[in-house]
Amino acid sequence: MSDYEKHIGKLKKVDLSEYDNSTEKFFEEQYRKLFPDLEEFEIQSAYTLAEDYKYRRNRGPWEYLFFDNCYEFDMEDKFYVVNGNIYETIEHKEVDEASFFKDNGDGTYDYFMEFYNGGCCLSECLEYELEKL
Repeated sequence: MSDYEKHIGKLKKVDLSEYDNSTEKFFEEQYRKLFPDLEEFEIQSAYTLAEDYKYRRNRGPWEYLFFDNCYEFDMEDKFYVVNGNIYETIEHKEVDEASFFKDNGDGTYDYFMEFYNGGCCLSECLEYELEKL
C-alpha cells in the first residue's frame, strides 16, 4: 500500500579520478565487489547480455548490471547518477518529519525527503534536487 515516506541522510560526490573519470569503470568495480566469486567468463557473459539489452534507462552495461543486481544486496539507494556524476549515500534513515536538501560545501549534501511513495520514490526526489546544482 502506498504511504508518505520521510528520509534523512547525507550524500557524497564520488571522486571518479581513480576510475579515469568513467562512471562505467566505477560500476564495473562495484559489480565485481558484489560478486567476488564469479569467474571472469561469467562476468564477461553478463556484460555482453547487458550490452545487448535494449532497455537500460540510458545506462552503460556496467551501470545497468550493478543497478540490476544491487536490490539483492539492499544497495538500491546506495548510488545516484545525475549529469555524469555519481553520488553515494553515506548516511540514511527513515523518519517522521518534512524535507530539505543542503550543500555542505565539503563535497557532501545533507537531505531530508518526504514524499508519497505511490507517486515517486527516494531516488526521484534526490535526482530532482541534484539536477538543480
